[in-house]
Amino acid sequence: PLYVRVLAFNARGKKIMSVISKNASIPLITSVASFMKKCNDEQKEMLELDILATNVYMLGNEIPEYRLYNLDYTRKI
Repeated sequence: PLYVRVLAFNARGKKIMSVISKNASIPLITSVASFMKKCNDEQKEMLELDILATNVYMLGNEIPEYRLYNLDYTRKI
């Protein structure tokens, strides 16, 4: 894998993430926007694919008002 993407966490998970981020050999993403500014081309390509997958998934929502895009940039963990 090129990175680990955090989708959710609780208080215990926050402590674990702190340890992981200090010792991991790959980046731990908690903010897509911040990571996009500093990632390499290969990581950026993979993350753009993740974002596209979220956008395509949201297009299938039955409620038109929930058919949002780029939630990876606008929604917090």
